[in-house]
Formats: sequence, structure tokens, C-alpha cells
Amino acid sequence: MGTWDESEHPRDENGKFTYKNGGSDSVKSEEEKMQRRADLLYPSMKDKEPKTDYSTVGLENYKKEKDFVTGGAANIQMDNEEYIKNLKNLAQTDSDLRFLNSLDYILKEEGGYNNYKGDKPTNLGVTQDIYNIYRKEKGLPSQDVKKINIKEATQIYHKYFWKPSKADKLQHPLDLVYFDMYINSNPREAKNVLNRSDNDVYKFIENRRKFYDDVIKSKPIKEKFRKGWYNRLDNLKKYIDEYYASIK
Repeated sequence: MGTWDESEHPRDENGKFTYKNGGSDSVKSEEEKMQRRADLLYPSMKDKEPKTDYSTVGLENYKKEKDFVTGGAANIQMDNEEYIKNLKNLAQTDSDLRFLNSLDYILKEEGGYNNYKGDKPTNLGVTQDIYNIYRKEKGLPSQDVKKINIKEATQIYHKYFWKPSKADKLQHPLDLVYFDMYINSNPREAKNVLNRSDNDVYKFIENRRKFYDDVIKSKPIKEKFRKGWYNRLDNLKKYIDEYYASIK
């Protein structure tokens, strides 16, 4: 992932970073690591607080605070997209913007409530188990994941997946494909696939496909998921191809 070099990420006259990518986190000392974290959180070192905190974020500029409960209706899905779009306008760091772009893609892939036989029920891609943990940590009573709203989903993905996975340290679109696997598979296996991929996003896709083949080989009952898993990989590859074509 390279070596962090501040000269590659200059600040402007107000102390705000002007870099276009997330840099890396290969610094060695704890002091350097703390500085790196501060650089990502504080777009200007004059600021005492991060501009956007996804554990408490609310959209003051949004028309109306309400719960966005998904149910398949087109206008409700548009509300979800509008919420993420407004958050993008609030994002102050490259990492935050890449998180929201990745989340935007993943939410469109996940859709609303799903309860397939042999799999855990999910809504916006969040399982009931994770939703229970989130609600408990917030001091809120448990409720059916059918009732999750887009604000809760955003906080869950940021706290339990984006930050722990360290996807924010990767370049786009590798950050997206790794983040997607970290969410949908065993996090340990996602890290193993990343380590075998030499930071090559296409190699990551193929290694992830092999991972699914191995899962099905060891547990034939999982064969019923092959088509869905492969479709997800094909969609990611299509996104990657289009992304690289757009920046040529």
C-alpha cells in the first residue's frame, strides 16, 4: 500500500489537506499512527471536532427527520438514495466520501428486506444479530430488522464494517470489493483474500470466486447460493471496468 508521505498530500493555506486519495497506514510509531488518524479525521487541524461523525450524524439540511423503513416502494428507495447523497455533501475527508460511495453501491445491491430459506434475514444488508447489537449499544430496545432505517444502517456499516476492516486504507475500487466481501463473508477470509491479491482488484475478484468454490466444495448445501454469489462478483467486475474506463 506504499508509505505515507505528507509531501504527497499537501495542505492548503488554511491547513486543509488537498490530497485526492487516502494515502496509506504503513507508518510505524504510535505517534505517527495517531497523526495519521488525525489527518483523516480533521480536514483542517484548526478544527477541534471531526466534521462528520457517523455515530451521531443527523441531517439538519434534510427536509424532514423521519425513519426510512424499506419495503420495496420506489419512493422509499429514493429516500434512501437521497439520504446518502446528502451525507456525501457533508463529507469532509476522502475516506468519508469513499465510504459513502461504497455504501451507496452496496445498498443498491442489497435492496430491502430479504429472508431466504437457509440464510439469515436482512434488511439493507444488515442482519438481525448485528441490528440487535447496535440497538443495545444505543440503549434502545430490540426490534425487528424490518424496521431498520437508513440512518441506522449507515452508522452500522461505518462502525462495524468500514472502520474495523480498514478498507479506508485502500485505493478505490479495491476498497469497495474488499469492503463488500468483509460484509458478506467471514472477515478473516476477506483479509486472507486481500493478502493473496497483491492489491490487484481483478485478482481479488478471482480469489474471491475461488473462495466461494471452496466453500461449496466443502459444504455442498451452499450450492444454492452459487448463482447469487457469482452475480455479485460479476456486478462488481462490471463496476470496476466502467470505473477504469471513466478515468482514462
